[in-house]
Amino acid sequence: MWAVIAILFCINGAFAIYNTVRSGGQAYDVSHAAMTYREDTQRIIDAAYRNIREYAVAGIAEDAYAVQYQRQLAAQYERAQREVRFTETTVRGWNLYFTDYAVNIFLFFAVMTVGAAVFSGDFANGFLSIMRTTRRGRLHSAAAKTAVWILCTACLTIVFTAESFLIYGMASGYSDPRNAVQLLDGYGACPYLLTFGTYFLLSFLYRLLAMLCMTAFCVLLSLWVRHIVVLYLCGTGFLGINLLLYALRVYTTDNLAKHLNLIAVSFAAPLMERYNAVNLLNHVVGFPVLVCMIYALLLAAAVAASLLLYGLRAEERMGASKSVFAGYKGKTAAFFHRTDGRKRTYALSLLMAEQRKSLTAWIVLCLLFVVKCYVAYVAYQPNPTFTDAAYHGYMTKLQGPLTEEKRAWIADERAYMDDTLARSDEMDTAYQNLEISREEYETYRRQREYAVSRGELFRTIEKHVDYIEEMEQNGREAWFLYDTGWTTLIFSDFDWNLYAVIVLICVGSFAMEYDSRSSEGGFVQILRTTKHGRGRTFAAKLLAACILTTAFTVVWNLVELWFAYRSFDLPLWNAPVHSVETLGSYPYDASIGEYLLCLYGVRILAAVLLSVFVCSLSALTKRYGTTWIITGIVTLLPAVLSKIGLPLFSHLDYTRFLQGTDVTLHGARYMAFLAGVVILGGMAVCLAKRKWER
Repeated sequence: MWAVIAILFCINGAFAIYNTVRSGGQAYDVSHAAMTYREDTQRIIDAAYRNIREYAVAGIAEDAYAVQYQRQLAAQYERAQREVRFTETTVRGWNLYFTDYAVNIFLFFAVMTVGAAVFSGDFANGFLSIMRTTRRGRLHSAAAKTAVWILCTACLTIVFTAESFLIYGMASGYSDPRNAVQLLDGYGACPYLLTFGTYFLLSFLYRLLAMLCMTAFCVLLSLWVRHIVVLYLCGTGFLGINLLLYALRVYTTDNLAKHLNLIAVSFAAPLMERYNAVNLLNHVVGFPVLVCMIYALLLAAAVAASLLLYGLRAEERMGASKSVFAGYKGKTAAFFHRTDGRKRTYALSLLMAEQRKSLTAWIVLCLLFVVKCYVAYVAYQPNPTFTDAAYHGYMTKLQGPLTEEKRAWIADERAYMDDTLARSDEMDTAYQNLEISREEYETYRRQREYAVSRGELFRTIEKHVDYIEEMEQNGREAWFLYDTGWTTLIFSDFDWNLYAVIVLICVGSFAMEYDSRSSEGGFVQILRTTKHGRGRTFAAKLLAACILTTAFTVVWNLVELWFAYRSFDLPLWNAPVHSVETLGSYPYDASIGEYLLCLYGVRILAAVLLSVFVCSLSALTKRYGTTWIITGIVTLLPAVLSKIGLPLFSHLDYTRFLQGTDVTLHGARYMAFLAGVVILGGMAVCLAKRKWER
């Protein structure tokens, strides 16, 4: 658990350093905001009083919520207009700190780790049965665990906040903390009397409140969801729902979903940037106060629920319906056992058994498949622009090899456009002098619009002619081809969904055998007593992981191919691969269809090597969480480091190998990388086999 938190802490620090380098740590002149603040707030106040007058004309009562809201709005801004003071007109450091929203995301995942570990350990190691026999043991233990996770969440919030604050402070320093927060970009309409220092403490308290509620949700979830991976995925899904609510574009001042979600509360800015309130029993209640009330109630309810659910005995948690029918279940089974004759047993293939065990989280896999279909649907939506439509028309007309007839047509089309544009002044003058009719001039205008709108685009066609001739000089063949769909498909982004599927399938291959539900130990103890049990099981587990990984990789890529084929025109599968200009560096002669087979082969190879590595780590570490952490460090950390400005790590980026396109185009560069991956995987397999059979 602490390894995950340490990694998130380091990533948060690296992101803060990257922000300081990108911004340069300079001070910002906000004198314009200081000068216009009074005028801006006065417009808000005038609009509020104008609304009140309109309500009075419309016959709305004085005690109606709409009137009360406008009066409260005007009073808040009048007070701010009178009492807000600006000590200086430069801001340094605070703008970076208050706009660093990434720290909240990293902190959410850190407290999710804490919440997932509170009760799940007792269910996994069988200690719950011992606690059940002690007087008030479970209830006292639940209270102690609750105090611990609250303390851990508070400490993590303090540590992550202090890290970001210190990094920005050391990089650029902070301007006067007594200055008004209204000088910050986006806070000009803030109706509250807040200084930078006060807002720093207030935003920390809201962040702490959001983190406590997120931890409480994970703690409650862990009482039903015992699998740590499924628990993380559910927590991530809950966080994603809050992010979607925060991103709602429909904005109203009383939108509860927009202002009460975890993301908005942890950021604090949506609550403070302007005056927002809600109608609570015909009273105007601002969202800053409402958030504290609701989140305090939710936190208290979550703590009470976790204490009660964990403190109840197993018999009390069985439920009324199960208790009533529990006695009949055994009698019914005994009756059918007597009437069914002799039981028959059938040998089950070890390989099939391991595949079934790897698919225990099939519900999560189904959800990931649905997410994959949605992401592919969005990613391969066509862009119906005039330029792309005209490009499609030209390439469809010219598709195929370059011939003399096509050269002549391209030359005639260019001559027609140039001649049409050259006659522009002449035709305008002739029409003004009534030398041509209106019909003739309208005909020319349509021709000129055609030449103007397609002239720049036609240069792309002419450049493709030059590209085809260059390929011919290099001994390669290229055709005319509408390549928008092919480019979108081949250069698609790294598939995070498939990566999660592969790791989810393989992370428990061996760890599940060590996972103990009682004090007797895991199933691995039984395997030790069977002849050839461990050796054959090891091979079956690796083979099952490879087969499932191959199958899922094929299905996931077929989903992308189907949505691309559905949205784009993918013509001429037999065309030379160099017809797509972005694939001009491909070192071999092949058709587009053959290149796709090669690309998908590389992706399958990368996925299988990843699955073998994850399975080996599962045998070596014997833990789900540790396997996830090490896999993420080895395969994803170089990609993150290369993204934040360390290009050296791009040579170790495994996500490029999984995406495949860069490997197929520059295969020679990746030979050393591929050799290292194979050697590392082989060493992991050897060590895992030795440890498994020990």
